[in-house]
Amino acid sequence: RKLPPCIIVRGQPGGPVEQDELPTYPRDAIYAVQENAWMDERVWDIYLRELVQYEIEAPSVVVVDNLSAHVTPAACELVRGDLYSVLEELPANATSTVQLQ
Repeated sequence: RKLPPCIIVRGQPGGPVEQDELPTYPRDAIYAVQENAWMDERVWDIYLRELVQYEIEAPSVVVVDNLSAHVTPAACELVRGDLYSVLEELPANATSTVQLQ
């Protein structure tokens, strides 16, 4: 099952973009603010806690690409401990091969 996207907006966490703009955005996605609009460990944690944990049926396998933010020990522990699931990393350069249609 496909989950809603995580849209990352450039700005300072806790700053005006997050405080003033994000509340006006459509509610059909998860939004996060990051200085460079990149997925990092903090943004991945937001996505896991605000969406994934409510959308999966435990136990499950959460399949991710090999972006370093996705497969940190903290992310693996969050998925195992709070989501009662397993985080499984795809091999390098395999994302396009297994992309859902």
